Amino acid sequence: MTKDLEIVDDSGDEFYATNIPIPFYIRLKLDNEKTKYRAKILDEAGNTRSFYTGVTERNFLELHVPVIPLRDKGKIKKGDKVLIIGASGSVGSAAVQIAKYFGATVITTTSTSRKIEMAMNLGADHAINYKQNKDYRNQVYELTNKHGIDIVIDNVGQATFPTSIRMLRPGGRLITCGVTSGPFSKINIADIFWKHLEIKGSTMANQGEFRDVMRLVLDGTLTPIIDKEYPLEEVREAEQYLSEGNQFGKILIKVS
Repeated sequence: MTKDLEIVDDSGDEFYATNIPIPFYIRLKLDNEKTKYRAKILDEAGNTRSFYTGVTERNFLELHVPVIPLRDKGKIKKGDKVLIIGASGSVGSAAVQIAKYFGATVITTTSTSRKIEMAMNLGADHAINYKQNKDYRNQVYELTNKHGIDIVIDNVGQATFPTSIRMLRPGGRLITCGVTSGPFSKINIADIFWKHLEIKGSTMANQGEFRDVMRLVLDGTLTPIIDKEYPLEEVREAEQYLSEGNQFGKILIKVS
């Protein structure tokens, strides 16, 4: 983990721009026709404006965020039972794809019938509507044949953290990589030491990890999920749509 980690637009003041200067060393060179063709498809889908001069790490942040917790910190292996809290977010929709790539059984939570269908289409084995089933621990327990969960990916935080801990099997791993519902949570510490649980934090990635994920993106194994696009002039409408929580995947602001 580097000490000088920095996210370009993470100062606390939101902004949008047509151009942002970035260091040359974080750009990914497209060195053959196959990757250029895949990049062109993604470019037309609105994922990035800069494929032909290079791909920036920030464009695919949500795709490589789940790789580190699942592969490096979660020690995921084929057959693991993985619970992903919130399939409809950018991190969640990426985590579903990545967990399936590693051969896991994927259980995820989301909030509507439409989002359940989309999560299943992404590869989830089971999707639970947490609004209709607020205490979904028993359902998860039955889905795992009373085994419990091997790995939980939780980027929601405050609202789900205690439940995420309780659903882990003895020796299970909880990876926290976000706090969309808030950073503070009340937990039962005894659950952690009685079951020998591991709780690990994860965010961002180094250049090697970024390139590992981009290889999977460019060969078609992983695909960023785009819900809606808005032109830069309609950024207020985009922010409003995002605040309503109806999206599945990313909302893009397209600049000309």
